[in-house]
Amino acid sequence: TCKNSKTPVNGFLIVEGYSDMAFLSSFLEAKIVQIGGFSFSRRITDYILELAKKSNPIVLMDQDEAGILNEKRLSNLLPNATVIKVENIVGRNGKKGIAESNKNDILKALDHHLITKIEEEQNLTSSDLFALGLIGESSKYKRDLLTREYGLGECNAKTFLKRCNALKITKEDLKRKMANNGN
Repeated sequence: TCKNSKTPVNGFLIVEGYSDMAFLSSFLEAKIVQIGGFSFSRRITDYILELAKKSNPIVLMDQDEAGILNEKRLSNLLPNATVIKVENIVGRNGKKGIAESNKNDILKALDHHLITKIEEEQNLTSSDLFALGLIGESSKYKRDLLTREYGLGECNAKTFLKRCNALKITKEDLKRKMANNGN
């Protein structure tokens, strides 16, 4: 294996903040949803619920007061979620955060959720979205209709593409939804 290769995860990770997402994405191949702290939005909640229908939710929160409250909220929202605790994290200024941990501790905590082989998938591409009129001039309205249909939350074209691929939505799926909506 290549030294720069990322370790794939069987499921999607739910983290609190951008620094957690940036740290984990540096060595893990996974869909990572950032909830943005304790007051995560209804749109993020809807997106997480949709994603959980297709993939295993893995909750990875800081072990501070806000993180523990988020774990409880997410466990109630997603009864099938796996809550992973990374023990003994104490980083700068005494913060007990995922971003302050180290790669080996994270890999050890995620051990049962790591996969060795990734299935070949038919992912949507930017070209597919362009061909469907979902990128480019006057595309926002069409995209917004589909984000509501699929519970993707508010997103630009790039995030729309990532979220569709995370949910394994195909070009044909989008065509059908657009035809049903009269587009």
